[in-house]
Amino acid sequence: MSDELQVRLPEEAELPPSRRRWWMDLVILVGSGLGIWFGLGWFRAPSLPTEAPDFRLPSLAGGQVQLSELRGKKVLLNFWATWCGPCQLELPSLLAFSKDHPEIPLYFVAMDGGMEELITFAKAEGMPLDQVLRIDAATKASYGVNTLPTTLVVTEEGHTGSIHAGIVVGPQLWWMTR
Repeated sequence: MSDELQVRLPEEAELPPSRRRWWMDLVILVGSGLGIWFGLGWFRAPSLPTEAPDFRLPSLAGGQVQLSELRGKKVLLNFWATWCGPCQLELPSLLAFSKDHPEIPLYFVAMDGGMEELITFAKAEGMPLDQVLRIDAATKASYGVNTLPTTLVVTEEGHTGSIHAGIVVGPQLWWMTR
């Protein structure tokens, strides 16, 4: 037997199983949570025809927005309501996305409220009045949105793209619009 001292480097040392892979458990947990989040959002989203239903809606700034006139541009539509807490939670992400991506028009389609109530709310929340639209009965019926908030992408060709029912965040908006 040798009297030599054996030296083990720290990376060769045995770690107890509870410490060995805690980060893998964390990655799996976060990944699973995100998968459920996105899956539920798409599962609850309304089923729309391939062609996005056209509309002509009044903006709070006084003009009109017709979806078909935006053909050739990708458009983001966010259906929301003044009473909707999750809608208010996602608003900073939507406003930041709109500021960072001016090439993608974003319209906030209000599912409730009169013009004065909506103007007061939009100003208090920093929403650009020309981007806030007041829904009508025909548009409400053609889009069939039952869960708020609901966000959808209309492609350059006027087709319905990615749809998510529930809160969306910045990275998700980027991914939806690619």
